[in-house]
Amino acid sequence: MNRILTHFLFWLSVLLFYAVYFGAKGDSFSQSLFFVAFFLPVTIATTYTINYWLIPRYLKKGLLPLFALYCGYILLISIYAELAAFIALYLINKSFQSLFEQPLLLDLMDILVGMYIVIFAAVAIHLVRKWRVSEGLVSEHRSQRFKAENELEDIKQNSDRILTLRVDREDHQIREKDIVYIESQRDYALLHLRNSSILTKRTLASLLEDLNPDEFIRIHRSYVVQLNKITSSSSTSVHIEDTSLPIGRSYKDHFLSKLHLRKGEPVYDI
Repeated sequence: MNRILTHFLFWLSVLLFYAVYFGAKGDSFSQSLFFVAFFLPVTIATTYTINYWLIPRYLKKGLLPLFALYCGYILLISIYAELAAFIALYLINKSFQSLFEQPLLLDLMDILVGMYIVIFAAVAIHLVRKWRVSEGLVSEHRSQRFKAENELEDIKQNSDRILTLRVDREDHQIREKDIVYIESQRDYALLHLRNSSILTKRTLASLLEDLNPDEFIRIHRSYVVQLNKITSSSSTSVHIEDTSLPIGRSYKDHFLSKLHLRKGEPVYDI
């Protein structure tokens, strides 16, 4: 309804503007209003044909030569239609013939030119509005695509991160998500996986530097745990299924704050 009202007010303002403008030039507002109103329906039809048929059918598809060709045809047809209707009015209805003897007749070409200026202005407004909407949609699409790509990359990195470790003089690739917790054994680290354990010659501190800081946290000088694997915790210990690991005093505050910052996680009994 707002769109219809906007269009109605636009054409009403065009009618009144040209009626006043040409009326001031010809000293006859009523005659100006009559001629402008007489030409206006063809002007409106031409404008909507270009905006809602030619532009979507040809211009938006990149068919610029066809758009220009058919646009020229439509403008010529509209000119002939207005002139034909004007001549028919003169020949059929004798009560209007006196109007053609007035000085206003000399301004008919100005009125026609004015009507086509309105057509081009309306088309330009329509194109600018469509362009702004398209730019907004493209910008929103790019933003959503960029966000989705980043989220996908984060998920991929977090779920498929691979850790390469030296075990028994061979390189082993371990997926981070398979690590439950890591136990320090002096110069070695014992990685407890889902169904097995491996021992690598790495210190716990150096190993922690290669792990995702959002998923792994040190809770004790001898233990690093994956937060997603924690089933429950207290102020002194962390429980991973049937395994209980102590929380060191110097690591307690950092561990508890990190639990509170994680979103979408189960509520732990701390």
